[in-house]
Amino acid sequence: GYNVVGTLYRGNIYGGKDEFGGNDVHDVENLIRFFPQLEDFTKIKLSPPFSMMGVSRGAMEMFLSLSRSNYVKTKVKYAISVSGNVDLNICMNTRPEMKFFFSNEFKNSHEKSLNDWVKARDPVSHVSGLSKSLKVLMIYGLSDNRVSIDEQKSFKNALDKANITSKLITVPGANHGLTDHFEE
Repeated sequence: GYNVVGTLYRGNIYGGKDEFGGNDVHDVENLIRFFPQLEDFTKIKLSPPFSMMGVSRGAMEMFLSLSRSNYVKTKVKYAISVSGNVDLNICMNTRPEMKFFFSNEFKNSHEKSLNDWVKARDPVSHVSGLSKSLKVLMIYGLSDNRVSIDEQKSFKNALDKANITSKLITVPGANHGLTDHFEE
């Protein structure tokens, strides 16, 4: 069997401020550091190595956490990205509304320029910070209208250049949430 532990972004139903990949990325590490308390309460042992899965923007947060936190790097050996926002520059080029959104988020940040804001949050810019032992599985629906296949290819290429084992699986006909394709 296996155990699943999940989290929500700040600014969701539990409050806090969503920083779209800012300091909120540390919440992933904090959750993993909380595992001993979960073990005490549930009497279920949660032992590394762990697998981590991020869907859409969750993939961005996952890869940022895996690149920034040495603690997370020591605990997580497998990363699964589903329809991941993994190249924010391509995202802005294929979805102009996201550039508008990013521009608004940048205005409330401490970064000096929009480019700095994007680079600080762009997984493809942080591949060099990932552990060389990480194994990455990327799953993408070819009918996704929110995230471009070009983001997946760009990130896969960056992983390959960094000698990080990865695989990209495409699902014909699947949308952003892989609705109706879970059995595949």
